[in-house]
Amino acid sequence: MTPQSWQWPERVARRTMGEPTLWDAGIRLMRAGNPEGWQAIVDAADMRQANRDTIAACERAAEKAKEPVRCTIRIGR
Repeated sequence: MTPQSWQWPERVARRTMGEPTLWDAGIRLMRAGNPEGWQAIVDAADMRQANRDTIAACERAAEKAKEPVRCTIRIGR
């Protein structure tokens, strides 16, 4: 991690964009720069959240087996 003082370009961009946080400014930039890519990130996060228990169990099984394991998740809107 870099020192906070090294983030001056990001702070200037955040202030210029009128966003309250670097995170919010980053989201805005990603949405503007690549809307489809941003939506893919949102969809992946939603899918991970909806399947968190199943994924956690699969991660534990893979760690125990010390190899990849097959898992089934649910996809839906």
